[in-house]
Amino acid sequence: MPGEGELVGTVVTFEGELPKGYGRKKGNITELTLEEAAYLFEKGKITVREGDRILSLEEFFKVALERSPGFELRYLVYKDLKERGYYVKPSALNFRLYQRGSKPGEKPPKYSVLVVSERTPITMTELVKHLEIARNMRKSLIIAIVDEESEVTFYEAKRLELGNVGSEGVYTERYSSAGDDGSVPKSVVGVEKSTNVPASTLPARASLLEDRVVVWDEDTARKLYESEWFGKLSGGRLQLSLVEAAYLLRRGEITVEDASGKHLSFEEFVRTANSIEKDFGSKYAAYEDLRERGFIVKTGFKFGSHFRVYERREQPHSRYLVHVVPREHVFTMPELSRAVRLAQSVRKQMVFAYEDANDAAGAGGGEKAGAGSRRIKYVGVGRVKL
Repeated sequence: MPGEGELVGTVVTFEGELPKGYGRKKGNITELTLEEAAYLFEKGKITVREGDRILSLEEFFKVALERSPGFELRYLVYKDLKERGYYVKPSALNFRLYQRGSKPGEKPPKYSVLVVSERTPITMTELVKHLEIARNMRKSLIIAIVDEESEVTFYEAKRLELGNVGSEGVYTERYSSAGDDGSVPKSVVGVEKSTNVPASTLPARASLLEDRVVVWDEDTARKLYESEWFGKLSGGRLQLSLVEAAYLLRRGEITVEDASGKHLSFEEFVRTANSIEKDFGSKYAAYEDLRERGFIVKTGFKFGSHFRVYERREQPHSRYLVHVVPREHVFTMPELSRAVRLAQSVRKQMVFAYEDANDAAGAGGGEKAGAGSRRIKYVGVGRVKL
């Protein structure tokens, strides 16, 4: 005969013995969360009354949802995790999750779990806030997304310190040479991380032609291409993207003239680029930050991202796809799912870069654009199988 609990507000109180791992003891009484009570109720381990009335499972679900919005989604995730063999407890987000095989009291929980509906958007600001909550609890953040058919997909989000492999919060997995984004030139593979030594002693002359920049001198073009894989060689010329040209201009490796022959300063070039590409400022800030961290950075257009990013000592395939978003960017769950799925299908890590709002304005802000004027931060998101 199942024991009987009493629904009081948003908990179910229970006197007597319960299976291990459920509820919180308060003297002789155990308090169950609504999710715990629903799971035990559905499994036939307990019944629940409210006052003098014994509730059916349907009635319990309706009352629980009325008193605790989002209950049904949380319950679907709770049930999914329990049936995978995990210990799950309430948390400052939604749940804390113990590593499979470990129990409360044996080891600390490993994850904080945030439950989200497929239809619920989340801003970058909110995502960063959740990451901070999880980090303060010394947990990794799992986002559990419940789709319209009540299936649950799990994603892990982490703050990344790119370029400092092995530090806390960094993805350190290595991928094989599988990938379809093209090879790094053999002259680049195995090159030590950049020391930012110019490819030539004098700035090379370059021209702004509509939405790209061309370096005309063949020797300089080849040096820039082969030393740090800038641009694309075409008939002895080097075709540079706007962010590549801005970076080389700021480093003093090229001069850029417009169609009238006027030499553009870095600030003038940035203003022109901003008129061509509305998100140029944020893209450039991330590009410069990644280059200064010693990465090779190329367009990620065919993967739906701003950049694909290579580590110089690895095999000739990019490790990261980096997409730059404003701090106020709103992610829809299908958007997040598509980006992560595509990245992982070509064995890359999906990374979102954003500007820390607490730091000064950067390339998009005009006169003081450049290194140190922004602080770019990175969040990696990947699907995980629990």
